Amino acid sequence: MDFTYISIDVETDGPSVVENSLLSLGAVVAGRQSSGEYSSGVELEQGIQVDFAPVTEHWDPAALEATGIDRRWHEAEGVDPEAGMKVVEAWIERVSEDTVPVMVGYAVAFDWMFVTAYMHRYRGGSPFHHSRYLDIKSVFVGGAPVEYGNATRAVIQDMCLREKPTNSHVALEDAIEQAHLFNGVMATVTNQNVTKQEEFPR
Repeated sequence: MDFTYISIDVETDGPSVVENSLLSLGAVVAGRQSSGEYSSGVELEQGIQVDFAPVTEHWDPAALEATGIDRRWHEAEGVDPEAGMKVVEAWIERVSEDTVPVMVGYAVAFDWMFVTAYMHRYRGGSPFHHSRYLDIKSVFVGGAPVEYGNATRAVIQDMCLREKPTNSHVALEDAIEQAHLFNGVMATVTNQNVTKQEEFPR
């Protein structure tokens, strides 16, 4: 079975998929696995970002302050979630071709929660089904000589990347940086020789 690993980052107006809304989703292919061999390669030209209109009247001011996202812009310019998730679903199907898509994220549970809820609510199901996801930190802890409590994002970046990326809270930019981190982790835990990147192309 062959797999396509898709880095996804979401930006929301709060922590609850019940009370809050998905505002942006960014996605990019991080790499592919064929016949058991993983091949890294962030496919920048195929990246996607969809900005959504909020669907609830509840939001967390602290979340918006932390991300710098203008919720009023999303109210005026964001796409309807049903139309937006249709675009995301079609994109996943296109980039995956005849492989199995796997969602990749850092603290993937948060992003997974919103992606799964919106896919089921607006598309009737998710291309990632109920378990096709990988958490970058978990992959790192499973293969590197670092205990879970010490495996902070900064530690993982220092061990796997030369440049320490910044979290911009622009969904596609963060998905791209996350994809590079995933590839660095994969190279580290499989003891591959990896050339650490000086810069991350966007």
